[in-house]
Amino acid sequence: MFYRPRVNTSPCQMLSAAQLAALSAKIGANADRIIQTIPVRTAQSASRVEQQQAAKPAPATRRGRPATRITNPFYGLIGPKTGFGRYPYFAMDIIEGIARLDWHDRPIGKGGSSKPLSVRSLMVILEEVEEVTAESVAAIIGTKTRHAQRYVKAIELAMPFLMKSRPAKLVFDMDLPEDELVNAAYRKKLREAYPEPLDDLHPPSLEDLTKLRRDLGYDALDPDQGINAAYSNEDAPNGDHGRIEQTTTTSSIDQFSPVRD
Repeated sequence: MFYRPRVNTSPCQMLSAAQLAALSAKIGANADRIIQTIPVRTAQSASRVEQQQAAKPAPATRRGRPATRITNPFYGLIGPKTGFGRYPYFAMDIIEGIARLDWHDRPIGKGGSSKPLSVRSLMVILEEVEEVTAESVAAIIGTKTRHAQRYVKAIELAMPFLMKSRPAKLVFDMDLPEDELVNAAYRKKLREAYPEPLDDLHPPSLEDLTKLRRDLGYDALDPDQGINAAYSNEDAPNGDHGRIEQTTTTSSIDQFSPVRD
């Protein structure tokens, strides 16, 4: 016995015009409601995403520690071109002690020894680097960034002790806001020790300066040459000085020679 599907022999029922109109109106109302809610949801989602992005830090700032930046108040105030020299007396004990610390964290006899930092490089950094960073230190002493970070840390450790050991003259030259009271007392002491000169001297006239230059020599006031009043005939301009020497020599010889009739 075979199964045969039941066939509906009833005629197909069609919707009337009124039913089609009602169904169309219902579907259109649902579509309009959905369309109106989409912009609201989109705006809410966008605002939520913006808030989440604002709460998160920038990707560049999340990777590792921020770079160390140290403002160097000793920049341009120490070094060979200053009165303190490259190795100032007030800083050497501090710099040498900092340089001898264990900067490599290597046990002696196991994997090598820990070498101290260069004292000269530390002083060069204090002389010539205004803002101490790993990049600026690597450029000034010619080393890699990883090793330059050790010098940055050494400057960071030494800076408080260097600031405390500054002499009064260097404190006055730095002129920092926190040293205002100390500088005021030092300024008063300078006025008492070196009062401003008060005199009624007038500046020399052009004639006096011309006479002084002629008496001292033609290159006496030249900053590139030293004072030297002894000239030969070819050194003196226009041969004036040579004629003066010759006239003086002749007059001195005539003074001791016998008078002829």
